[in-house]
Amino acid sequence: MRRKIRDLDFSAIVARIREATDPRTRTSFDSLIQGELSFVKSPEDALESARNGVLVAILDHTKQLADIRFDDPLVVALVRFQNHPRAQPIPSMPVERMLRGPDAGPRLRELAAAHPELDWNPDAVQGLLIRAIRAYPDQVVENSEPCPIGWGPANAAAYALKLLVTLRSLGDL
Repeated sequence: MRRKIRDLDFSAIVARIREATDPRTRTSFDSLIQGELSFVKSPEDALESARNGVLVAILDHTKQLADIRFDDPLVVALVRFQNHPRAQPIPSMPVERMLRGPDAGPRLRELAAAHPELDWNPDAVQGLLIRAIRAYPDQVVENSEPCPIGWGPANAAAYALKLLVTLRSLGDL
């Protein structure tokens, strides 16, 4: 069954992702996330992996530095990650889909430094990722268990959400 993003129950989706994550075997329902888990050997790795998922989501729809704005929920989520006590510095990356253009790192680091009041809060980050996905209300997704597929322009944000929920379910974040 196909549904629009506007019609999705994200609390149910998050609950199903948690249920489909097995802490005993450290397995995820998603093969891409499972691959990511093979690189997570410490809480610091988990934090960096989840933060990088948000970074990719930001740059997935960025064409120029002016597109990186604090009113973007993905940027606010990244700021919250950066305010974690063990956060690594934001790396250098080209602004346009991480392929070309000026370095987005300084702009993102500037925004993170300007907002120390936004502390690390995984519930808030989860809500911001959902808000970023909901920015595409007419995108049609395929119903699949435990999580819809075919997110279109919201794909990178949906991946970041699945990764965050999985790492939290494993107790890594």
